[in-house]
Amino acid sequence: FFFSSRRRHTRQRSVSWARRCVQETGLGMEGTKGGFNPIYEDFWDRFSPVYCSVTEPYHSKMGLQLALQTKADKGSKALEVACGSGFASLIIAQILKPVTTYCILDISKEMVVAAKKRYETSTFLCNPKNSFTLIEEEPIKKIELEAIPGEGVKVQAYKANSENLPFADKTFDSYIASACLYVVESAAKMLAESYRVLREGGIAGFGVFGKEKDSSYFLIITEALTKFAAKYSITLPKMRSLFYLGDDEAVLIKMCKDAGFKKVYLWHEPAILPISTKQFLSEKMFLLKRALGIFPAEGQKELLEWLESEIEKRFVVGDELITVDYIHLICHKQQNMFSLSRIPYTVQT
Repeated sequence: FFFSSRRRHTRQRSVSWARRCVQETGLGMEGTKGGFNPIYEDFWDRFSPVYCSVTEPYHSKMGLQLALQTKADKGSKALEVACGSGFASLIIAQILKPVTTYCILDISKEMVVAAKKRYETSTFLCNPKNSFTLIEEEPIKKIELEAIPGEGVKVQAYKANSENLPFADKTFDSYIASACLYVVESAAKMLAESYRVLREGGIAGFGVFGKEKDSSYFLIITEALTKFAAKYSITLPKMRSLFYLGDDEAVLIKMCKDAGFKKVYLWHEPAILPISTKQFLSEKMFLLKRALGIFPAEGQKELLEWLESEIEKRFVVGDELITVDYIHLICHKQQNMFSLSRIPYTVQT
Protein backbone atom coordinates (compact mmCIF):
# COMPACT_ATOMS: atom_id res chain seq x y z
CA PHE A 1 0.00 0.00 0.00
CA PHE A 2 1.11 3.54 -0.77
CA PHE A 3 1.17 7.01 0.64
CA SER A 4 -1.03 9.44 -1.33
CA SER A 5 2.03 10.86 -3.14
CA ARG A 6 2.95 7.33 -4.24
CA ARG A 7 -0.60 6.83 -5.53
CA ARG A 8 -0.37 10.02 -7.61
CA HIS A 9 3.02 8.95 -8.96
CA THR A 10 1.64 5.51 -9.82
CA ARG A 11 -1.34 7.02 -11.66
CA GLN A 12 1.01 9.24 -13.67
CA ARG A 13 3.14 6.24 -14.55
CA SER A 14 0.07 4.25 -15.57
CA VAL A 15 -1.06 7.00 -17.94
CA SER A 16 2.44 7.23 -19.42
CA TRP A 17 2.56 3.46 -19.81
CA ALA A 18 -0.84 3.41 -21.52
CA ARG A 19 0.20 6.04 -24.04
CA ARG A 20 3.43 4.21 -24.78
CA CYS A 21 1.64 0.87 -25.23
CA VAL A 22 -0.90 2.45 -27.57
CA GLN A 23 1.99 3.68 -29.69
CA GLU A 24 3.97 0.45 -29.48
CA THR A 25 1.24 -2.06 -30.22
CA GLY A 26 -1.25 -0.03 -32.22
CA LEU A 27 -3.90 -0.88 -29.61
CA GLY A 28 -5.41 2.56 -29.59
CA MET A 29 -7.65 4.81 -31.59
CA GLU A 30 -7.69 4.31 -35.32
CA GLY A 31 -5.90 6.75 -37.54
CA THR A 32 -2.36 7.08 -38.77
CA LYS A 33 -0.31 9.61 -40.66
CA GLY A 34 0.73 6.89 -43.08
CA GLY A 35 4.17 5.49 -43.75
CA PHE A 36 6.01 3.92 -40.82
CA ASN A 37 5.60 4.60 -37.12
CA PRO A 38 9.14 4.30 -35.67
CA ILE A 39 7.86 3.34 -32.21
CA TYR A 40 5.54 0.71 -33.70
CA GLU A 41 8.40 -0.72 -35.77
CA ASP A 42 10.72 -0.74 -32.78
CA PHE A 43 8.23 -2.80 -30.76
CA TRP A 44 8.04 -5.53 -33.41
CA ASP A 45 11.81 -5.48 -33.94
CA ARG A 46 12.33 -6.09 -30.21
CA PHE A 47 9.50 -8.62 -29.97
CA SER A 48 10.70 -10.60 -33.01
CA PRO A 49 12.89 -13.18 -31.17
CA VAL A 50 10.03 -14.16 -28.84
CA TYR A 51 7.42 -13.98 -31.58
CA CYS A 52 9.43 -16.16 -33.97
CA SER A 53 10.16 -18.88 -31.41
CA VAL A 54 6.91 -18.95 -29.41
CA THR A 55 3.98 -17.18 -31.06
CA GLU A 56 4.51 -17.54 -34.80
CA PRO A 57 4.42 -21.35 -35.09
CA TYR A 58 0.82 -21.59 -33.88
CA HIS A 59 -0.25 -18.89 -36.38
CA SER A 60 1.14 -20.96 -39.25
CA LYS A 61 -1.89 -23.27 -39.43
CA MET A 62 -4.16 -20.31 -40.04
CA GLY A 63 -1.79 -18.90 -42.65
CA LEU A 64 -1.95 -22.14 -44.66
CA GLN A 65 -5.73 -22.33 -44.30
CA LEU A 66 -6.11 -18.75 -45.51
CA ALA A 67 -3.86 -19.49 -48.49
CA LEU A 68 -6.15 -22.34 -49.52
CA GLN A 69 -9.34 -20.41 -48.78
CA THR A 70 -8.17 -17.48 -50.93
CA LYS A 71 -7.14 -19.92 -53.68
CA ALA A 72 -3.53 -18.75 -53.62
CA ASP A 73 -2.58 -22.10 -55.11
CA LYS A 74 -4.70 -21.35 -58.20
CA GLY A 75 -3.41 -17.88 -59.14
CA SER A 76 -0.11 -16.45 -60.32
CA LYS A 77 0.41 -13.57 -57.85
CA ALA A 78 -0.10 -13.83 -54.09
CA LEU A 79 0.58 -11.39 -51.24
CA GLU A 80 1.08 -12.16 -47.55
CA VAL A 81 1.28 -9.24 -45.13
CA ALA A 82 2.75 -9.40 -41.61
CA CYS A 83 4.74 -12.46 -42.65
CA GLY A 84 6.86 -12.46 -39.47
CA SER A 85 9.91 -14.68 -39.86
CA GLY A 86 8.29 -16.60 -42.71
CA PHE A 87 7.17 -19.65 -40.73
CA ALA A 88 3.80 -19.81 -42.51
CA SER A 89 4.95 -18.35 -45.82
CA LEU A 90 7.55 -21.09 -46.27
CA ILE A 91 4.76 -23.67 -45.91
CA ILE A 92 2.49 -21.71 -48.27
CA ALA A 93 5.27 -21.45 -50.86
CA GLN A 94 5.27 -25.25 -51.14
CA ILE A 95 1.65 -25.36 -52.39
CA LEU A 96 1.86 -22.54 -54.95
CA LYS A 97 1.92 -23.17 -58.67
CA PRO A 98 5.48 -23.21 -60.07
CA VAL A 99 4.85 -19.98 -61.96
CA THR A 100 3.81 -17.86 -58.98
CA THR A 101 5.20 -14.55 -57.80
CA TYR A 102 4.73 -14.61 -54.02
CA CYS A 103 5.27 -11.30 -52.21
CA ILE A 104 5.67 -11.28 -48.43
CA LEU A 105 6.13 -8.24 -46.22
CA ASP A 106 6.41 -7.11 -42.63
CA ILE A 107 6.72 -3.73 -40.94
CA SER A 108 9.70 -5.05 -38.96
CA LYS A 109 13.08 -5.25 -40.66
CA GLU A 110 14.16 -7.87 -38.11
CA MET A 111 11.24 -10.09 -39.13
CA VAL A 112 11.98 -9.81 -42.85
CA VAL A 113 15.67 -10.59 -42.30
CA ALA A 114 14.65 -13.61 -40.21
CA ALA A 115 12.40 -14.74 -43.07
CA LYS A 116 15.35 -14.54 -45.44
CA LYS A 117 17.42 -16.76 -43.14
CA ARG A 118 14.54 -19.23 -42.81
CA TYR A 119 14.22 -19.60 -46.59
CA GLU A 120 17.97 -19.86 -47.09
CA THR A 121 18.25 -22.73 -44.59
CA SER A 122 15.22 -24.62 -45.94
CA THR A 123 14.83 -27.09 -48.80
CA PHE A 124 12.80 -24.52 -50.77
CA LEU A 125 15.87 -23.22 -52.57
CA CYS A 126 17.12 -26.73 -53.32
CA ASN A 127 14.87 -26.42 -56.33
CA PRO A 128 16.99 -24.21 -58.64
CA LYS A 129 13.82 -22.86 -60.24
CA ASN A 130 12.65 -21.30 -56.96
CA SER A 131 14.08 -18.00 -55.74
CA PHE A 132 14.00 -15.66 -52.75
CA THR A 133 14.77 -11.96 -53.09
CA LEU A 134 14.90 -9.48 -50.22
CA ILE A 135 14.09 -5.97 -51.44
CA GLU A 136 16.34 -3.89 -49.19
CA GLU A 137 15.21 -0.41 -50.25
CA GLU A 138 11.75 0.85 -49.43
CA PRO A 139 9.84 1.52 -52.67
CA ILE A 140 9.37 5.23 -53.45
CA LYS A 141 6.41 4.61 -55.74
CA LYS A 142 3.80 1.92 -56.26
CA ILE A 143 5.29 -1.22 -57.78
CA GLU A 144 3.92 -2.50 -61.07
CA LEU A 145 4.59 -6.16 -60.41
CA GLU A 146 5.43 -7.97 -63.63
CA ALA A 147 5.45 -11.72 -64.05
CA ILE A 148 8.95 -13.15 -63.64
CA PRO A 149 9.86 -15.35 -66.61
CA GLY A 150 10.60 -19.00 -66.09
CA GLU A 151 9.17 -21.70 -63.86
CA GLY A 152 9.46 -21.84 -60.10
CA VAL A 153 7.98 -19.94 -57.16
CA LYS A 154 9.51 -16.46 -56.98
CA VAL A 155 9.38 -15.08 -53.43
CA GLN A 156 9.95 -11.34 -52.95
CA ALA A 157 10.26 -9.98 -49.39
CA TYR A 158 9.66 -6.34 -48.49
CA LYS A 159 9.80 -4.17 -45.39
CA ALA A 160 6.44 -2.45 -45.79
CA ASN A 161 3.31 -1.30 -44.00
CA SER A 162 0.03 -3.18 -44.54
CA GLU A 163 -1.83 0.14 -44.21
CA ASN A 164 0.17 1.68 -47.05
CA LEU A 165 1.09 -1.11 -49.46
CA PRO A 166 3.84 -0.41 -52.02
CA PHE A 167 1.99 -2.13 -54.88
CA ALA A 168 -0.12 -0.84 -57.75
CA ASP A 169 -3.88 -1.32 -57.92
CA LYS A 170 -5.28 -4.70 -58.96
CA THR A 171 -1.98 -6.58 -58.68
CA PHE A 172 -2.73 -9.80 -56.78
CA ASP A 173 -5.04 -12.79 -57.09
CA SER A 174 -4.99 -13.49 -53.36
CA TYR A 175 -4.17 -11.62 -50.14
CA ILE A 176 -3.29 -13.32 -46.82
CA ALA A 177 -3.12 -11.73 -43.36
CA SER A 178 -3.22 -14.34 -40.62
CA ALA A 179 -2.38 -12.23 -37.55
CA CYS A 180 -2.35 -8.54 -38.32
CA LEU A 181 -5.74 -6.83 -38.72
CA TYR A 182 -6.40 -6.56 -34.97
CA VAL A 183 -3.07 -4.90 -34.10
CA VAL A 184 -2.68 -2.28 -36.85
CA GLU A 185 -3.42 1.35 -36.14
CA SER A 186 -6.33 1.40 -38.58
CA ALA A 187 -8.12 -1.81 -39.52
CA ALA A 188 -10.29 0.17 -41.95
CA LYS A 189 -7.22 1.43 -43.79
CA MET A 190 -5.70 -2.05 -43.97
CA LEU A 191 -8.95 -3.47 -45.37
CA ALA A 192 -9.10 -0.69 -47.97
CA GLU A 193 -5.52 -1.39 -49.02
CA SER A 194 -6.18 -5.11 -49.36
CA TYR A 195 -9.15 -4.36 -51.61
CA ARG A 196 -7.12 -1.91 -53.70
CA VAL A 197 -4.30 -4.32 -54.56
CA LEU A 198 -6.58 -7.25 -55.42
CA ARG A 199 -7.55 -7.81 -59.03
CA GLU A 200 -11.21 -8.21 -59.96
CA GLY A 201 -12.24 -11.62 -58.69
CA GLY A 202 -9.47 -11.65 -56.10
CA ILE A 203 -9.95 -12.95 -52.56
CA ALA A 204 -8.58 -11.66 -49.24
CA GLY A 205 -8.25 -13.78 -46.11
CA PHE A 206 -7.83 -12.44 -42.58
CA GLY A 207 -7.35 -14.10 -39.22
CA VAL A 208 -8.46 -12.18 -36.12
CA PHE A 209 -9.12 -13.05 -32.51
CA GLY A 210 -12.72 -14.00 -31.78
CA LYS A 211 -14.10 -14.22 -28.24
CA GLU A 212 -11.85 -13.46 -25.28
CA LYS A 213 -13.96 -15.65 -22.98
CA ASP A 214 -12.94 -18.64 -25.12
CA SER A 215 -9.24 -17.74 -25.08
CA SER A 216 -7.58 -18.93 -21.87
CA TYR A 217 -4.23 -17.89 -23.33
CA PHE A 218 -5.16 -14.25 -22.72
CA LEU A 219 -7.70 -14.52 -19.91
CA ILE A 220 -5.10 -15.50 -17.32
CA ILE A 221 -3.12 -12.31 -17.99
CA THR A 222 -6.22 -10.14 -17.63
CA GLU A 223 -7.04 -12.01 -14.43
CA ALA A 224 -3.55 -11.42 -13.01
CA LEU A 225 -3.49 -7.69 -13.78
CA THR A 226 -7.02 -7.17 -12.44
CA LYS A 227 -6.33 -9.14 -9.26
CA PHE A 228 -3.16 -7.28 -8.29
CA ALA A 229 -4.36 -3.87 -9.47
CA ALA A 230 -7.22 -4.24 -6.98
CA LYS A 231 -4.87 -5.40 -4.24
CA TYR A 232 -2.53 -2.41 -4.71
CA SER A 233 -5.31 0.14 -5.42
CA ILE A 234 -4.09 0.81 -8.95
CA THR A 235 -6.41 1.82 -11.78
CA LEU A 236 -5.45 -0.02 -14.94
CA PRO A 237 -5.43 2.19 -18.05
CA LYS A 238 -8.13 1.47 -20.61
CA MET A 239 -6.78 0.21 -23.91
CA ARG A 240 -8.20 -1.24 -27.08
CA SER A 241 -8.58 -4.98 -26.69
CA LEU A 242 -6.93 -7.43 -29.06
CA PHE A 243 -10.42 -8.93 -29.35
CA TYR A 244 -12.18 -5.72 -30.35
CA LEU A 245 -12.82 -6.88 -33.92
CA GLY A 246 -14.39 -10.12 -32.73
CA ASP A 247 -16.77 -8.43 -30.28
CA ASP A 248 -19.45 -7.81 -32.93
CA GLU A 249 -19.37 -9.97 -36.04
CA ALA A 250 -21.96 -7.86 -37.85
CA VAL A 251 -19.78 -4.76 -37.41
CA LEU A 252 -16.71 -6.66 -38.64
CA ILE A 253 -18.52 -7.84 -41.77
CA LYS A 254 -19.77 -4.29 -42.38
CA MET A 255 -16.19 -2.98 -42.13
CA CYS A 256 -15.17 -5.39 -44.89
CA LYS A 257 -18.08 -4.38 -47.09
CA ASP A 258 -17.39 -0.69 -46.45
CA ALA A 259 -13.90 -1.35 -47.86
CA GLY A 260 -15.59 -2.54 -51.06
CA PHE A 261 -15.79 -6.32 -50.67
CA LYS A 262 -18.98 -7.78 -52.14
CA LYS A 263 -19.17 -11.10 -50.31
CA VAL A 264 -17.83 -11.86 -46.84
CA TYR A 265 -17.62 -15.23 -45.06
CA LEU A 266 -16.91 -15.46 -41.34
CA TRP A 267 -16.56 -18.37 -38.94
CA HIS A 268 -14.88 -19.27 -35.64
CA GLU A 269 -12.19 -21.88 -35.17
CA PRO A 270 -10.69 -22.58 -31.74
CA ALA A 271 -6.99 -23.34 -31.55
CA ILE A 272 -5.24 -25.44 -28.92
CA LEU A 273 -1.71 -24.18 -28.32
CA PRO A 274 0.91 -26.90 -27.72
CA ILE A 275 3.38 -24.70 -25.85
CA SER A 276 5.26 -25.23 -22.62
CA THR A 277 4.96 -23.22 -19.42
CA LYS A 278 8.40 -21.75 -20.09
CA GLN A 279 7.40 -20.66 -23.61
CA PHE A 280 4.09 -19.26 -22.34
CA LEU A 281 5.89 -17.22 -19.71
CA SER A 282 8.65 -16.00 -22.04
CA GLU A 283 6.12 -14.37 -24.35
CA LYS A 284 3.90 -13.03 -21.59
CA MET A 285 6.86 -11.62 -19.68
CA PHE A 286 7.86 -9.56 -22.71
CA LEU A 287 4.35 -8.20 -23.15
CA LEU A 288 3.91 -7.68 -19.39
CA LYS A 289 7.24 -5.92 -18.92
CA ARG A 290 5.85 -2.41 -19.31
CA ALA A 291 2.56 -3.21 -17.60
CA LEU A 292 4.45 -4.38 -14.53
CA GLY A 293 5.99 -0.92 -14.25
CA ILE A 294 2.82 0.44 -12.67
CA PHE A 295 3.20 -1.94 -9.72
CA PRO A 296 5.64 -1.55 -6.84
CA ALA A 297 8.56 -3.99 -6.74
CA GLU A 298 6.86 -6.28 -4.25
CA GLY A 299 3.70 -6.27 -6.39
CA GLN A 300 5.64 -7.21 -9.52
CA LYS A 301 7.30 -10.13 -7.75
CA GLU A 302 4.01 -11.31 -6.27
CA LEU A 303 2.16 -11.06 -9.60
CA LEU A 304 4.81 -13.04 -11.50
CA GLU A 305 4.94 -15.74 -8.84
CA TRP A 306 1.15 -16.04 -8.90
CA LEU A 307 1.10 -16.17 -12.70
CA GLU A 308 3.74 -18.89 -12.92
CA SER A 309 1.98 -20.92 -10.23
CA GLU A 310 -1.42 -20.60 -11.92
CA ILE A 311 -0.08 -21.51 -15.37
CA GLU A 312 1.53 -24.62 -13.87
CA LYS A 313 -1.58 -25.54 -11.89
CA ARG A 314 -4.12 -24.99 -14.67
CA PHE A 315 -2.33 -25.99 -17.85
CA VAL A 316 0.36 -28.45 -16.75
CA VAL A 317 -0.92 -30.28 -13.68
CA GLY A 318 -4.58 -29.55 -14.41
CA ASP A 319 -6.70 -30.45 -17.43
CA GLU A 320 -7.30 -26.94 -18.77
CA LEU A 321 -6.20 -26.33 -22.36
CA ILE A 322 -4.33 -23.26 -23.60
CA THR A 323 -6.82 -21.97 -26.14
CA VAL A 324 -7.35 -19.06 -28.52
CA ASP A 325 -10.59 -18.41 -30.40
CA TYR A 326 -9.83 -17.35 -33.97
CA ILE A 327 -12.10 -15.89 -36.61
CA HIS A 328 -11.54 -16.67 -40.28
CA LEU A 329 -12.64 -13.84 -42.54
CA ILE A 330 -12.78 -14.47 -46.29
CA CYS A 331 -13.59 -11.46 -48.46
CA HIS A 332 -14.45 -11.57 -52.17
CA LYS A 333 -13.91 -8.56 -54.38
CA GLN A 334 -16.70 -9.78 -56.65
CA GLN A 335 -20.12 -11.25 -55.87
CA ASN A 336 -19.21 -14.84 -56.77
CA MET A 337 -19.76 -18.25 -55.25
CA PHE A 338 -17.20 -19.71 -52.88
CA SER A 339 -15.77 -23.21 -53.15
CA LEU A 340 -17.73 -24.91 -50.37
CA SER A 341 -15.17 -27.71 -50.13
CA ARG A 342 -12.75 -25.25 -48.55
CA ILE A 343 -14.78 -23.84 -45.70
CA PRO A 344 -16.37 -25.44 -42.63
CA TYR A 345 -20.01 -26.47 -42.62
CA THR A 346 -21.10 -23.55 -40.44
CA VAL A 347 -20.62 -20.26 -42.23
CA GLN A 348 -21.97 -16.78 -41.52
CA THR A 349 -22.27 -14.29 -44.36
